[in-house]
Amino acid sequence: MQTTGSNRPRNSIRFYPTTDGDNTLRLNENVKEVPKKYQKLLRPFCQDYWYERYADYEVLYQEIEHNGSIICLVNFWCTNDCKMYPTVLEKFSAVNIMIEGSISVALENMVILMHQNKFNVYQVPFGQHTAALEAGCFYELIHFDYSEELLQNKTHSSYPLIQDWLTLRQKNAAGTLFQKEGFINKELREVIGKIKKSNDQLKPLSVEIYLLQVLEIALQVANHVQEEEEQDQDVLVDNKQLGMHESPTFNKTGVPIDAMIINKKHLDSILDSIINEEFIPSRSKNKSTSYYTALLENFLRRARIKEDDFIAAMINHSRAHTGCTIHGIALIIRLMAIKDMFKNKPKISKKEIVASFGLKSYPTFSKTFTEYFKISPSEL
Repeated sequence: MQTTGSNRPRNSIRFYPTTDGDNTLRLNENVKEVPKKYQKLLRPFCQDYWYERYADYEVLYQEIEHNGSIICLVNFWCTNDCKMYPTVLEKFSAVNIMIEGSISVALENMVILMHQNKFNVYQVPFGQHTAALEAGCFYELIHFDYSEELLQNKTHSSYPLIQDWLTLRQKNAAGTLFQKEGFINKELREVIGKIKKSNDQLKPLSVEIYLLQVLEIALQVANHVQEEEEQDQDVLVDNKQLGMHESPTFNKTGVPIDAMIINKKHLDSILDSIINEEFIPSRSKNKSTSYYTALLENFLRRARIKEDDFIAAMINHSRAHTGCTIHGIALIIRLMAIKDMFKNKPKISKKEIVASFGLKSYPTFSKTFTEYFKISPSEL
């Protein structure tokens, strides 16, 4: 397999390390052969890919284009806290989906927060913008960029938001179609999974179908989010009940950390996410997959029955330790499920169970487990 990719991407956005001079002049010297350790991430669906290495981060782009619309999968590896400068060569309209990691991007006079396991609909203007990355973090996102022609063909649909989107585009203005991000739901996960797992380069018809599917799902969620925002007091748990401050907290790179509000309405989607491979990447490789999956699903079924207690446990722990982030909640559910399995005297070892949940270091797991439950795994 060729591992150098192309020097002439179709993608209309590039992620540069500085604002000085003409970054495009340095493009060729930064395009490298994809390192062997990253080659497993190369996906057959794309027409082209390219890898760039800078002092503080590395980036791998993979994309396919059809009639001016693009599907692009992007991975970042960050070695030092840093800023990068997304440079938009042509204004673009995108549904951006954060598969892993959270990033804040400054566009003109607004800051857009892109949180893990969430998505939004963006209009990004021509020019250079600013984003922050954290040392030691891995980021994965996929964005679906829509041509003006494709959006105009959708204006006859039942989604008035399309016209708002086109207005932003025509003004070359920055904006989002809804203020609160949507969760990656089952339908979006299925589309992303089909794209990433495709064994061959996508045919033009398949590209168009996936673009339209994602657009339809995003607009449905946008309508739902708008309705939800109008009923916030009825739907969301009040911040004061959770003991949270109304002002955002920030990590060391100045990126606001999302305080995720938990309620019964979101419980099923959160639980379902835990058995998704994005949260448990090693599941498919584990020899005890079927046995472990049965134990986990049994735990999740019982968790739904006791959802009031379950939500309370997540909130109490997240408030103190994880800021109620989706990964914090995932960790809590993993710990609770692992404890449940230990108590049931499973046929496989404790270390095998822990590895099944994607927790690579048993000593680190044991320490976290003991801090949370006030009892060590060896005592069960």
